[in-house]
Amino acid sequence: MKWTHLIWVAVAAMLLTAPMALAADKGGDKAKGSAVYGELTKVGKVENSDTVNSIDISVKGKDKAAPAETKTIAVDANTKILVAKAPPEGSTEKPKPEEGKASDLEVGKKVAVKCTEDGKTALSIMILPAGGHKHGEKKPA
Repeated sequence: MKWTHLIWVAVAAMLLTAPMALAADKGGDKAKGSAVYGELTKVGKVENSDTVNSIDISVKGKDKAAPAETKTIAVDANTKILVAKAPPEGSTEKPKPEEGKASDLEVGKKVAVKCTEDGKTALSIMILPAGGHKHGEKKPA
């Protein structure tokens, strides 16, 4: 497994779980849930509107030889959209994610989604930085 991929997954996990841990300390009942990582394959919108009401994510399991599973997750007005930025070259600092909007959700983008406990609704969607390479590809020289 490539180190850059591991670093981005770790950064996304930390950024998604820290706000949820704070919400749990404040008695937030939505803090319990699961995280889903994958690639956006569909962005469902309300007819004649730019309002997003669902997303489909292609999720690979632990068995890389198995086909990816598609999960459909509801998006509501309370879903927070964040855009993670890549750190500057040579920097060890993790940049703070910026607030995003529904139009930032595009098919093909990698995302980390924090879901409600039942896994049906997104609490937050973090759009991960582009770059790196896919599993099985050789790292460019």
